[in-house]
Amino acid sequence: MKKFLSIKKIIYFLIIISIGYSIYSYYFNTKSKTTTVTKEYSVGTGSIENAIKVTGQAALVDEQKLKFNQVWKVTKVYFRDGAKVKKDQLIAELDKEDINNTIRQAELSLNDAQIKLEDLLNWAEYKDILNAENNTTVAENKILTLQNDLTNLLADKDNKLKDYDNQIEQKNLAIKNNLSDIKNKELQLTNLKNELTTLEITEEKWLTDYSVDLTKTISDAYTNAKKQIIDIENSIFDADEILWITDENKNKNDSYEMYLWAKNSNTKTQAENNWREANSLFLSSKTSYNSLNITSQTPEEITIFLNKLLDSYDKLIDLGKSGQEMMNASITSSSFSQSDIDSKSTTFSSMTTSAQTTYNTIKSTITNIEKLTDPEVKKAQSTNTINSKKQSISDTEIALDKLKNTTSIQLQNDLDKLYSDREYSANNYSSQIKQKNLDITSAVNSLEYAKESLKVVQNWATAVELAQARNNVAKQKLSLVNAQKNLDKYELTAPFDGTIRKIDFKVGDNLTADEQKFIYIENPNLVEISATLDQLDIVKISLNQSAKIIFDSYPNKEFIWTVSEKDSTPVSTSGVTSYTITITLDKWDAEIYSSMTAKVNILVESKKDILVIPASYIEETPKSKYVLVKEKWQEIKKEIKTWITNDTDIEIIKWLNIGDIILKKITSAIKSGSSGLIPWGRTGWTSWSSSNTSWGFR
Repeated sequence: MKKFLSIKKIIYFLIIISIGYSIYSYYFNTKSKTTTVTKEYSVGTGSIENAIKVTGQAALVDEQKLKFNQVWKVTKVYFRDGAKVKKDQLIAELDKEDINNTIRQAELSLNDAQIKLEDLLNWAEYKDILNAENNTTVAENKILTLQNDLTNLLADKDNKLKDYDNQIEQKNLAIKNNLSDIKNKELQLTNLKNELTTLEITEEKWLTDYSVDLTKTISDAYTNAKKQIIDIENSIFDADEILWITDENKNKNDSYEMYLWAKNSNTKTQAENNWREANSLFLSSKTSYNSLNITSQTPEEITIFLNKLLDSYDKLIDLGKSGQEMMNASITSSSFSQSDIDSKSTTFSSMTTSAQTTYNTIKSTITNIEKLTDPEVKKAQSTNTINSKKQSISDTEIALDKLKNTTSIQLQNDLDKLYSDREYSANNYSSQIKQKNLDITSAVNSLEYAKESLKVVQNWATAVELAQARNNVAKQKLSLVNAQKNLDKYELTAPFDGTIRKIDFKVGDNLTADEQKFIYIENPNLVEISATLDQLDIVKISLNQSAKIIFDSYPNKEFIWTVSEKDSTPVSTSGVTSYTITITLDKWDAEIYSSMTAKVNILVESKKDILVIPASYIEETPKSKYVLVKEKWQEIKKEIKTWITNDTDIEIIKWLNIGDIILKKITSAIKSGSSGLIPWGRTGWTSWSSSNTSWGFR
């Protein structure tokens, strides 16, 4: 019993110690721990827009100055400054009393002339003279029409028969050519059969020689690569002696460093960047070369190495070009002559030429290896070539049969029909020509009758008297028309819907020839936004390209319009070249004035209904991009391919689907007790620990 009590006391003692330690650890131990929260995002579709953002300036357009073309007194002004007018609405007018009197006088003179003409014509019925004159004119016109018809018929007959003769000649030639085609097709068939026999022998021999060609191509590529690596290493060293990038060469150009790239320091930066990239790619390709088996290499191994070497020479070409640009930006001095500049420029020029030649050689070698890599492909190609040749023989046999039967018969039938159609057409034209000559004879008789009838009705008045009376009527009509036209000079009307900005004169003013007084009218809704873009952005802009405009005066209002003008004339400011674009828009009821500024976003790239995810969910390595994907409560790294992006989102083009759940881990630090226990709760002791993974929600 005592032993049992001793054990019980020991148990109570251990429990008390555990409780005390836990309380101490919770409240006093502040050791920092980290916790990671995982956010989820469900992949879906969306839109991405990229825009060029510039600042533009507004200018009101379509203003016009109106001026009277007549010197006289202003009698009426129908509008005030600031008034709105409609197109063709009368704005102001001069005193019209004199011009109206002139018009009235012209009307009276015309009336007198018409009365006098009617009096002369009263000797005969005016309608009779008109009818007689009209009948004569109609008869003359009918003869002219019939004669033109006859001329056209004769020409049509001649052209039609010549056309039939040409068709007959062409058809005879076609028959002759068909016979020649039959002979050629027979010869072609013989040649195709001979070519098939030769092709089968050649393809069989090629498959035998294939393995030898592949081995030799790989061996030659490996041998040539050693010299190509030495060449690029020498070129990089030569460039370093000029650029002094490495420690070995950094002090070699102290005497002329300040004169290098003096005109444009950016050329030096570009050349140095190209040198470093070329050197890095060279070292990678050299390492790849050293890893190859000396005695034998697989097509895959040699291709991987050659592609790396190709990248090295590609960047070496860029280095040579940027080096030339850097030397062109240099200036001469007593210690750095033009010949020194030319010598170094020649170094870079030779580097570019040599690198380009080697680049093309390596590219050709890679292509040859790829062609020789898969003999089964070549064997399939060989089979296809032979089958194609057999198909050509079959097609030629069918074509030959068609030429001998179908085509020959059809050509002869066409020729017989042409002869028949020509005979029918000749007879038909002869009948029409005969009838047209009869119609002309009848029309000549009708004209003679009409002329005699006209002489009868004209005997009451002489031709001179009637002509003078008619001329007088025409003269008075012309005077009236001219007077009415002058009336327009006494009025000013609106050329378009707009607002009158200013009127220089008032009612009662006498306008003189040496005064310049106008009515200024403008279209208040039409605004031009001008903005300047640099040479990198201007090439992305085209006419009618969509743009969003937000004026500083209206930060919450967005105008959607398009580019209306693109000026290709360059403007240089402080060495920076820029170009001007114009957006013409209707401002509607907004109060926008000249010289107001606006933010202009010109849309250059837009996609809708594409796979889009937040860019923050993507992790990158030097060679790839990937995301964490949740699949059956597991985290899987999945490589992705992306395309366009904006400030927040990015387009996914491969290896993600709608509905996929992607994850983003957010790690933060917390303070916790080291025991992993929290104080006693209503349900007893509760265990807690930091977790590296917990599922969250978007």
